[in-house]
Amino acid sequence: MTTIAKIAKRDNEQLKAIAKEKGDLSRENSLLEYRGSNAVINVTGPIFRYANMFTEISGATSTDAIAKAIGEAEQSDVEAIVFNFDSPGGEATEISNLAELIATTPKPTVAYVGAMAASAGYWLASAADEIVIGSTGLVGSIGTVATIDLSSDDETIEIVSSQSPNKQLDASTEEGQQSIQAMIDKMAQVFIENVAMYRKVSVEHVMTYFGKGGLLMGAEAVAAGMADRIGSFETLVTTGEVKMQDENMFKLEDLNAEFLQANCESLYDSILAEGIAAGAEGERMRIQGIHAHSMPGFEASIEAMMFDGQTKPEQAAVKLLGEIKAQGDNVMNLVAETQSPIVDEPVDSRCDLQKQWDANADGCRQGPNKFSNFENFRAYQEGVKSGVIKHVTR
Repeated sequence: MTTIAKIAKRDNEQLKAIAKEKGDLSRENSLLEYRGSNAVINVTGPIFRYANMFTEISGATSTDAIAKAIGEAEQSDVEAIVFNFDSPGGEATEISNLAELIATTPKPTVAYVGAMAASAGYWLASAADEIVIGSTGLVGSIGTVATIDLSSDDETIEIVSSQSPNKQLDASTEEGQQSIQAMIDKMAQVFIENVAMYRKVSVEHVMTYFGKGGLLMGAEAVAAGMADRIGSFETLVTTGEVKMQDENMFKLEDLNAEFLQANCESLYDSILAEGIAAGAEGERMRIQGIHAHSMPGFEASIEAMMFDGQTKPEQAAVKLLGEIKAQGDNVMNLVAETQSPIVDEPVDSRCDLQKQWDANADGCRQGPNKFSNFENFRAYQEGVKSGVIKHVTR
């Protein structure tokens, strides 16, 4: 009975081991077919972990059946494996492992989405080397959902061990919902990180542009990076490459603002809004940075730099310093004019400055300052003393 139970539950089977088992898939649901030099694995309907009578009758697909199909395709002489998706998703169990199996398959892999590859379906599709999508194909629904049936006709009593308060979570309580929410969020994070890794984009890119749990269609999915190109299934499996109709032709060089606005309006509006907001914030910070360098006598220069749309705050500082040096003694005159008259200046202080001037102490009549008269020299010294003038070391 133990052996029978293990076989029924598949506890003794791993996907990689299943893939190595070249089984008779005609007993499953005919997932595998050969078209030209390609092996085609049809992933249709809901995706369950195990193959059984229910999945076969309902047109669903099991992860172990897909793994067996991959194993047989690997052992054949086909040049590539094409996964033909039409699935709304399914159980999260084993999806991560099956996606890894697809990603590590030695033969080239292509995921084709003519109808839908959503949720678990897109997780698997993202692991292929390339995603080709039909013009009306849908991809996305990235995220996880837990469905809990709270209704029951049977009245039961459950007693949980006191050491294990989280063993039976009550989804009807706020505490139970928070615990289940945390678990679902962690699972969704694994989903997002896997998609980002397989599609070679950042996690932030997936969370921002990959639908946020919604679905993207055709060209919009290609523009967002969720698929690589648009094409037809028949062309893909018969020629190994995509040849699109002229009216649906999409090339990477066509990905510009005009293309996005015409074909992916929602994505275009989102990018435009983000760009405007970022540009406005950057310009505001630039203007404030330049304005911080304001000083008397240089108002025109500061205003010109603030509104030229180009000068950076650090460039403004350098330019302003150059203008100050160029004006030389005029700056000293400006300082003298802008200071309040020194009415109550102590006599001995003025005398000390006069003595320094007369003795040319510290080279006050020569050197970089070049004061032409005593009043300029005195105004400068008082400005330094009061803090209006500061020496900056470059």
